[in-house]
Amino acid sequence: MLSGTSSPLLSQPRFRLLASARFVSVLGSSFGPIALSFGVLALPGASPADLSLVLACQALPQLAFVLWGGVLGDRVRSRFRLVCVTETTAAAI
Repeated sequence: MLSGTSSPLLSQPRFRLLASARFVSVLGSSFGPIALSFGVLALPGASPADLSLVLACQALPQLAFVLWGGVLGDRVRSRFRLVCVTETTAAAI
C-alpha cells in the first residue's frame, strides 16, 4: 500500500469490527491446542498417542460444525449478524 493512502475497506466500521473480532478469535483458538497439549502431556503416564487421541476427539466436532455452519451461512440473510453471533459464542465457549 502506498503511504498516505488508506484502504476503502478499512474505512468501514463494520469491517473493522469484523476484522478485529476475527483476529481475537483466531488468536484465542490458536492457543487452545497448545494449552491442551501441555495439559495432556503433563498427566502421569500420558503418551503422544494419548495426545493424538485427545486432539482427534477435538477435531471431529469441529469438522461437523464447519459443515453445518456452511449450510447455515448459505441460508441466513444477515451474514454480518451470523458472524457476530458465532464469534461471540466461540468466545464464550
